[in-house]
Amino acid sequence: MWKLTTFILALLLCLSLAQADLNLQEEELRDDSDFLQQQLYDNPLGKPLGNSLFDCGAPTDLLRIEHVKLSPDPPRKGQVLRIEGSGVFTDEVGEGSYTTIFVKYGRIRILQMKIDTCKEIKQIGEECPLGPGPQNIDVEVELPKEIPPGSYTAHAQVFTKDGRQVACINGLVRF
Repeated sequence: MWKLTTFILALLLCLSLAQADLNLQEEELRDDSDFLQQQLYDNPLGKPLGNSLFDCGAPTDLLRIEHVKLSPDPPRKGQVLRIEGSGVFTDEVGEGSYTTIFVKYGRIRILQMKIDTCKEIKQIGEECPLGPGPQNIDVEVELPKEIPPGSYTAHAQVFTKDGRQVACINGLVRF
């Protein structure tokens, strides 16, 4: 479930980066540049996980997301967002795993990046490998009040070192 925390936090971080002056190194991703548009505008968002998040995973994913609750949902800029979730890993996910993130403001892509998942979860006090077995999360994140108003879509996927999909989440938020 910590993978879920990682890309929810990454998704929220990406939304806040629209206004922040941070130096993030974007890496070339295996997905083509039109992937988010195809995923979020041409296809269903996935199974709803509340008002703002959608499980776009496949039956073969290594993480079966059972529950995610955002409070408040939808998130509000300048407020603390609480993320509660649970899920089950069917296999171990370890070093070399990565998360790809695409964020659009309206139909304009504002961020495309690839992050080291294990490095990110260390920031919340956890270590790789993750799973197999059940995992729970309960995390609070303060959203910046400087997030520009508008509609944001995000697509985050987590993969193992050998390219197996761990999980997939789409986000749709209006600030």
